[in-house]
Amino acid sequence: MWRDGNRKKTKLPPLSLHDQQSPIPNPLQSPLPQSCLTMSSGQDGDEPSLADLEKEQERIAEEVKRRKRAALKAQREAEQQQLIAAGEG
Repeated sequence: MWRDGNRKKTKLPPLSLHDQQSPIPNPLQSPLPQSCLTMSSGQDGDEPSLADLEKEQERIAEEVKRRKRAALKAQREAEQQQLIAAGEG
């Protein structure tokens, strides 16, 4: 069994000149494309209007309701399948 004192200390190779000059870009610091910053309001570069924001909020709320209903339906169907399987077994 090796003891810590018997292990060889490995040194990392020094960074090459190329590695020192090209750091890994940080995605948090890079600017986002303009298309990511604005919502689809039909106006290039302008901020979305209040009406556009309200429509978007309503659309999202409807989507959330639809997904919740679909999840509940899938859950009920799974429970029915389990009951049927338990009854047959």
